[in-house]
Amino acid sequence: MARPRETGLKYFPLDVDFFNDEKVEAIAGEFGIKGEIAILKLLCAVYRNGYFILWTEMLKMKLLKNLPGVSPELLDQIVNRLVKWDFFDKGLFDSDKILTSRGIQRRYFEAVKRRKSGEEYPYLLVSVCINPDADELMYAETPQSKEKKSKEIKERRKMDEMGNGVVPVGTDGSREEVRRAKDKFEEVRRAFQGRKRGAETEWENFRKRCRGKELETVLEMMEGLRREIGWRARARERGEFVPEWPNLSTWVNQRRWETEWPGEENLETERRVVFE
Repeated sequence: MARPRETGLKYFPLDVDFFNDEKVEAIAGEFGIKGEIAILKLLCAVYRNGYFILWTEMLKMKLLKNLPGVSPELLDQIVNRLVKWDFFDKGLFDSDKILTSRGIQRRYFEAVKRRKSGEEYPYLLVSVCINPDADELMYAETPQSKEKKSKEIKERRKMDEMGNGVVPVGTDGSREEVRRAKDKFEEVRRAFQGRKRGAETEWENFRKRCRGKELETVLEMMEGLRREIGWRARARERGEFVPEWPNLSTWVNQRRWETEWPGEENLETERRVVFE
């Protein structure tokens, strides 16, 4: 008899800085350790099921069995906050009560890429295709990610040509661009409102994660920092919980400048917050 097809995961990756993530910190700030444990229980339920799970009364009661001291109302509040902070996708939750996210789906399909396919995948937020040669799942890159990977390959070749990458270069292969990136990064370091170390220490930590594309990355960071400072100011004005700033190294390592903050659509005020 054929073995039943696996859909979920037996384990999933958990970053060592998971509890320093601002969305998790926001939950912990409001609900304490009960909120943190609830997040882990929800993630286990999602990955056990696959890359999404339907939020139902039955699932809620099953989770409550292993969440002593958490009431049904409190668990509902935690889930709603996770949706609000975009930990789970708001569109799918509002329309179908589905708990999932782009990050969850990326990690799931990376983990199961060697499994045989042969089924449909509803509620997708990422692109997935089938390997026609091996009939395996493949996490399909978007045109933007393909272009980015091509650019990274070209940059690595430039570095190799200059002597095994000893002399770092920018996206146009110039040392001048690296110098400009360092100046811009120092602007970010000074404007950052959390704890930070010395200029050289923070710069070297930053370069370990974006060698060859320093200027491109630091410009994205400047825009992300503007948006975050603007969001924090608006949230405080509304009397909402605002998590503490992380260390700059954590902010850099987790690429937090890419965070999409609630209610920031069509807002331009944060563009004038820093660097003027």
